[in-house]
Amino acid sequence: MREFSSFHPFVILSYFGVVIFFTMFQWNPVFLGISLVASIVFGIKALGIDEFKKKILFSVFFFLIVVIANPIFVHDGVTPLFYANGNAITLEALIYGLAFAMMLISVIYWFNSFSKIMTSDKIIYIFSAIIPTIGLIISMVLRFIPQFQRQLKKIMDINKVAGDPYKSKSISHRIATIFKTFSILLTWAFENSIDTANSMKARGYGLKGRTTFHLFKFEKRDFIFIITMGCLVLLNVVLYKQAGLRFYYYPEIATVKLDALSIISYISYVIMFTLPLIIEKKEELKWKSLVSKI
Repeated sequence: MREFSSFHPFVILSYFGVVIFFTMFQWNPVFLGISLVASIVFGIKALGIDEFKKKILFSVFFFLIVVIANPIFVHDGVTPLFYANGNAITLEALIYGLAFAMMLISVIYWFNSFSKIMTSDKIIYIFSAIIPTIGLIISMVLRFIPQFQRQLKKIMDINKVAGDPYKSKSISHRIATIFKTFSILLTWAFENSIDTANSMKARGYGLKGRTTFHLFKFEKRDFIFIITMGCLVLLNVVLYKQAGLRFYYYPEIATVKLDALSIISYISYVIMFTLPLIIEKKEELKWKSLVSKI
């Protein structure tokens, strides 16, 4: 997602805000299916196929847990499939669990893509314009966590060179090693925080009139994207009401509408969710065309 990643941070934040909001609050199974497929394709593009594969196993496990758990604990519905301990396992509860699982997995995938594309410098830029202190805290936390992990790995590697005390047969020795590692890590964290504070003070943080620098500029393409997304959001809301696409699962499952107006709504929904993918494909074709002319 190189092209979409280069858009203005406000545009990226707006897009993910819209798709996550619609995914969470529109429970029509067609909409949920579109969101799930779009989030998977987007995730593969944003994270890469190898990194995305690592998340699939957890997603499948989580998906099955939610699907199975809902009919076990919720017995609403008018279509019992079978009875367990005197409680009806209903088709409505099972389908609702399936829809709920689709929603959760979609949101998780969207947030995975968001964390990859919306880098710390973009988050700092967004928040610094509204709440500078909060923006700074968020950026420091995002920077500190990977630093903390790398430092922990260094300490553990050094200990392993000395004989790998983490696998000692003596439980007391292993516990003592863990506490020692934590103590070293905590000392490093305090020293690092002091260095950061001194660096910030030396650079004039908090002084009046101090300016900031950023590379982000709201361009014509950003404006076009925002307007297009706004039109699609408005169109989807209008079509949702006009076509009567509100879906319910209890006491019985509603019928999925497939009339002309509903299909137009589904197509509009697909375009809204895949707009960055369309832009990426357009740029890819443009690049291939330019290369072929060389």
